[in-house]
Amino acid sequence: MSYKRRTVCFNLENRSENDLYEWCMAESDNFSKFVRDILSLYKDNQALIETKRNDASIIDEFMIKNKMNDDDKMYMNDIL
Repeated sequence: MSYKRRTVCFNLENRSENDLYEWCMAESDNFSKFVRDILSLYKDNQALIETKRNDASIIDEFMIKNKMNDDDKMYMNDIL
């Protein structure tokens, strides 16, 4: 079999990276498989993720145009 290896580095002095590292370690005993599973989910749902990003942009533009605030945005997200 042919394998390719990539290293993932976490700066443990950075709070968010440390939190991410701790979460990853708690989720699985097999880090490589866990990362592959996460990447597969991302890849399989990329169209949905892009749609959500575009929806967020549309909502932001609508809010600016209509002079709405963050409370209005939370309400709109609940509706959508």
